This record gives sequence, structure tokens and C-alpha cells, in this order.
Amino acid sequence: MSTYGYPNPLNQISMFVLLDRLGGAGGPEIPSYIQTSAWAYRAMSTVEARMRLLGLLETRPARHFLPQTGKRAAEFTLPPRGNDHEPFMERGVPVLALYPEDDGAAGEPDDDGGRLDPAAVRDWARIVTGFALEWLDMMEVEPVQARRRAARRER
Repeated sequence: MSTYGYPNPLNQISMFVLLDRLGGAGGPEIPSYIQTSAWAYRAMSTVEARMRLLGLLETRPARHFLPQTGKRAAEFTLPPRGNDHEPFMERGVPVLALYPEDDGAAGEPDDDGGRLDPAAVRDWARIVTGFALEWLDMMEVEPVQARRRAARRER
């Protein structure tokens, strides 16, 4: 396997984003766990806030999904152990971990998707897509491509 000039394949990952147990009914708040990726958490929170302001999200939680944008360095603690992002962190990959604080539901027999709220799942898809487009600096490119596809369909 070629690593295209990277010393190891993990060096190709600019950020590992863990999306785990999102989309629950009531839109549980997601904490900012990792200080080194707090900037990315704030960026995704900004995307969520902008989408809510524009009326692009379906859910109306009491607080935003990502409320901890002003968390100070002293307020960060080590994230809970035993999650899927740990092997990446241990190898130096930057990680943005997005999952609700432990509610005891993960791994339980009834943890089968029945707790999901379709509107919240769609909102998370929109938020993560908006974040990824901004991360990739695609916001100006995507609308042009969409217009071109629409113009081709009209022909």
C-alpha cells in the first residue's frame, strides 16, 4: 500500500471525527471533550447555530446540540475511556469526539436504533455535512456544481 509520501498512513488523516450515539430524541447536548480539538468543536457549533438561525434544521431543542463553545482550558478533563477514537489519539491523530455523556444506553440490549429521532438524525447529517464542506473549503464550489447539474438536467 502506498502512503503517497506520508511516513505512515495515519499521517494522511487531518482529523478523525467520531460520531457516536448521535440523533437521540430530545437532542442531547454533546460536550467538548478534547482541548486540542476545541477549535473544531466551536466551528461545528457555529455551523449548527447558523443553520438554526436560517431555519435549516428540523429539531428545536432547548439548547443547541453543541453548547460548550466557551469552555476554558482548566475545564477540560480526559474523555471517558473505552471509545473508538482512542487508538487514533494514541498514535497522534487529532480527534474530534462527538458523543453524549454516558447515559448507560450504549451496548444495552435495547440499544437498537429505537431511541433515534429521525429529525435529529437528519439535523446531524446536515450539520456534519456543512462542517465538512467548510473544512474542505467547498462552500463556494458546491453551489456552482449544483447549478451546473441542474442546468444539464433542464437541457
